[in-house]
Amino acid sequence: MTVVDKTATTATEEQATRIDLVVESFPVKLHEAESAIQDFISNLPGLSPADIFIETEDQYHNSNEICKTVKRLGSMAEDTRKVLVKPLNDYVSGINQSFKPMTERLNRVENAFKGAMLDYKRREDEKRKEEERKARERADQIAAEQRRQADIQRQKEEKQRQEAERLRLEAEQAETEKEREKLLKQADKKEVSAEKFSTSAAVREEMAQAAEAAPLNVLVAAPVKAAGQSVVMRYKSAVQNKAEFVRWCLESGQLHYLEINTSMIDKAAAASKGSSEFPGIVIESSQDLRVGTKR
Repeated sequence: MTVVDKTATTATEEQATRIDLVVESFPVKLHEAESAIQDFISNLPGLSPADIFIETEDQYHNSNEICKTVKRLGSMAEDTRKVLVKPLNDYVSGINQSFKPMTERLNRVENAFKGAMLDYKRREDEKRKEEERKARERADQIAAEQRRQADIQRQKEEKQRQEAERLRLEAEQAETEKEREKLLKQADKKEVSAEKFSTSAAVREEMAQAAEAAPLNVLVAAPVKAAGQSVVMRYKSAVQNKAEFVRWCLESGQLHYLEINTSMIDKAAAASKGSSEFPGIVIESSQDLRVGTKR
């Protein structure tokens, strides 16, 4: 059995009736307001300051009465507009209020799951950073070991070259040709051995550089991401030391970060009747004539 809320139904029907009345009466109300304003304006001599020049006090008071009429007609038009718009606004407000609980519930669900996903992503990102740190540490250890081995190979190379040089010097002082040739062959073997150690040192150095340049994303898991998803980083500033920030803006020429509150300065100038002074600020005064509807 379906239960019908008669109170809500009646309220909706009454609202619909008011809207129908607004739709029907709008052309009439609009015409009445337009006619009254047009009749008034058509009797005026001109509509710009250049067309109006006051020479006597009577003309001044007459101008004041005209301004009063303008205010009265404006208020009448505004009141009519509000009467016509209110039922429509109420109806729109009712629609918004009806849908608001649904969107709020959906937002709560979405925010709950987003919060859980962000928490999971944060934990996974921390794991990834730790894995990257360990991977980099391992790579650095490999590079360091390869360079240590390269240094050892270079030291052996240097030792072999020194031996080769010593043998050549001895060959120059050899007493017989046979002894000289023997020493030179030994020196050549030392040079060949030195070249091998040099090559080995170069290979070790290349291996060290390769370990340092290895992309870490090959060594660790990729960041977590779901289909149709993107993570937007949001940043929000908070003022901790206003004077320090202002000083930095002035010293670095970053004046675009500073916004002068001219509204507050205007209020201070009005409170002091224009006597307030602010360095770098010019206070300009002007008159505004206010006319009421009272006679």
